[in-house]
Amino acid sequence: QYFNDFRQIVETKYTKTRDAKAYAQDLFISYKHLNNICKTVANQTAKRFIDNYIILEIKRKLAVTSLSISEICYECGFDEPTNFVKYFKKHLSSTPIEFREQFTRRD
Repeated sequence: QYFNDFRQIVETKYTKTRDAKAYAQDLFISYKHLNNICKTVANQTAKRFIDNYIILEIKRKLAVTSLSISEICYECGFDEPTNFVKYFKKHLSSTPIEFREQFTRRD
């Protein structure tokens, strides 16, 4: 049940925080307990789950909308486009623009 609650909170609050400890506080459990639950259910840490969810949302927006990179950046809760691009590149080894170009070439 905790994992389902965590997943729902991530879906509603991912634009406000990427801090797994904040999600644990929302569930009234420790960060360590949340991590153990995530590792058992999803085979990944709470932070990795949050990051994967955010990256999935960013990829979806890049693929199916015509929003600019800056617009997607702010919609996803990032303060600066440069931080957004670094975050994206860290997780996918490409920039949001490169991802969008690759996606549109497939069509």
